[in-house]
Amino acid sequence: DRYWVYGGNGTLRVADGVEVGATLARDENPLAKSTLAGMNATAQLAKGTYAFGEFAQTDRDGSKGDAFRVEVRHQSDKVEGRVFAARSDSAFNNTSSTFYGGRTEFGGRFSTAIDTKTRLSAEALRTENNTSVDGRRDGATLTLERTFNRAWRAEFGYRYAKESGNYTPYPGAIPTRLNRGIIDNDVSALRGRINYTLPENTRSSLFAEYEQDLRDDSHRGALGGEYLIANWEIPFRLRTIP
Repeated sequence: DRYWVYGGNGTLRVADGVEVGATLARDENPLAKSTLAGMNATAQLAKGTYAFGEFAQTDRDGSKGDAFRVEVRHQSDKVEGRVFAARSDSAFNNTSSTFYGGRTEFGGRFSTAIDTKTRLSAEALRTENNTSVDGRRDGATLTLERTFNRAWRAEFGYRYAKESGNYTPYPGAIPTRLNRGIIDNDVSALRGRINYTLPENTRSSLFAEYEQDLRDDSHRGALGGEYLIANWEIPFRLRTIP
């Protein structure tokens, strides 16, 4: 059967450095009618620093769900950073969004240029279920990156990850049970990576990486490559060493 899908969005500048917007979309599919409505706002806090806020509500056959996201970004000549928080209730259902219902996320990423060839970056993220199904994942990385020339680049850093609860909070919408008891999986490891960009085609590169857990003798290594098509990056691994 034929049916209509329609919607619209708009943005209004209400003051210098401040914009507000709204979105509405309607799907008249008789098997699953749905509506998405949202509001958003952007404000410039200082030079290179912006705050974003967004609220959305979905209505799928009478089942309504809400979600929100707030974020602050900063970018200057030497420093880049962002902090964010997002939350959705279990009834939120937006198939065009990568943020699923019944989920809470917050984290941040920062990087600073030590000199023209060296950059220090850090990232942290927490993801958890905010429903009766328990599950949480924490992760953090600290990386020092050095560019030697146009072809060679190396990274050295630390990675931490921990997952607890009965269900994994990732990828999101449908909880995946890990086992019948409380799980406690974590990683605390030093890692290194060397990257070589092919000189005749800078859109392709090869890499080798190695990771050693600090708690025991477990380790991981990989060889692979990456090829960039337009703005899409396609990674592939030739071999992973457990």
